[in-house]
Amino acid sequence: ESSESDSDSDSDSSDSDLSSDSDSDDSSSDSDSEYSEEDDSSDIDDEGESTLDELAVRICKDLKEDNRTLVDLLLNEIGDYNTGMMLYKQTLRLEKGKGVMTADGSRRRTPGGVFMHLCANRVGHKRYKELNKQCNKIKKIK
Repeated sequence: ESSESDSDSDSDSSDSDLSSDSDSDDSSSDSDSEYSEEDDSSDIDDEGESTLDELAVRICKDLKEDNRTLVDLLLNEIGDYNTGMMLYKQTLRLEKGKGVMTADGSRRRTPGGVFMHLCANRVGHKRYKELNKQCNKIKKIK
C-alpha cells in the first residue's frame, strides 16, 4: 500500500515538477540529450506484445507503477504502440544510468515517474496535466 502512495506522490510531484519546467525556459535539471529518441534499444525484447493494453501491463509491472489508469490514458493519448515502447525502453536506459532527478533536484524520480515525465514531454505538459486530472476523476468514481 505504501508503494501506491509513493507512486501517486511521484506522479503528483511530477505534475508540479512539469509545471515548473514548462514555466521557465532556463530549467537545466533535465537536458534534452537525456531524452534522445534515436537511441537503439535492440537489447530489450518486445516479448510479443502487440496492443497498448499489453504494453501498459508490462510498464506497470516492470516499472512498479501502481497508477495503471494514468499509464492507460497516456498510452492511449500517444496512440501508437511503437512510440509507447520507445518511451518504455528509454525509461529503462535512463534507470540503468543515473536515473532522472525531480526538477528541484531533491530526489531521484521513481521508474514510473521517469516514464510519466517522458510521456509528458511527448504529449505536452498542458495535456499531461489534463490527463492527470482526468485520471484523478476516474479514481474517485471507482
